Amino acid sequence: MIADFAIHANEQARQQRKVAVPLKPSHQRTPWDILQISAQSDKEAVKNAYRRLARLYHPDLNRSHNATAEMQALNAAYDAALSALDNAGQPL
Repeated sequence: MIADFAIHANEQARQQRKVAVPLKPSHQRTPWDILQISAQSDKEAVKNAYRRLARLYHPDLNRSHNATAEMQALNAAYDAALSALDNAGQPL
């Protein structure tokens, strides 16, 4: 049981040290590039991509000095992608 705790503690420490690769500046990329999905993706794919990337870039989980900016770019991309999908379904 003590060995299991030590293994779990080591794994937890390793996860905390892991730092995500920084996102490129959002002015150079589309929302779909930032979310790492196709522009033809549906809402479910957008949400899944956002959740996956938020686990990497959220400032509470990412110890990078620019984690806040990365998460802000991700949030903006998520909002833009959902808005584009909502607007695409509305008649002109």
